[in-house]
Amino acid sequence: MEKKNYNLDALTGGDTDDMELCSQYGIDPAFAYTPMINDKMFETMHESSVSDMIRAGYTKGQALELTDKYVANARERAKTILKDVK
Repeated sequence: MEKKNYNLDALTGGDTDDMELCSQYGIDPAFAYTPMINDKMFETMHESSVSDMIRAGYTKGQALELTDKYVANARERAKTILKDVK
């Protein structure tokens, strides 16, 4: 039985497999082939962005504030994209 991919790329016509994302980004494979894969990707993106910004010279507070905004915007875009996907 074929497993359904729930990542944004796959849901919008791409060919990225959920398990590829788990391997590439260190996400627990238990989230592959479930709608939670996108939430875990956003969490991973958030953690990575905060770390990168701190290394670039932002304070932790600045990094968190900016990253929270970026991730919130990305989540809203994802909702907009996914509402049109059946």
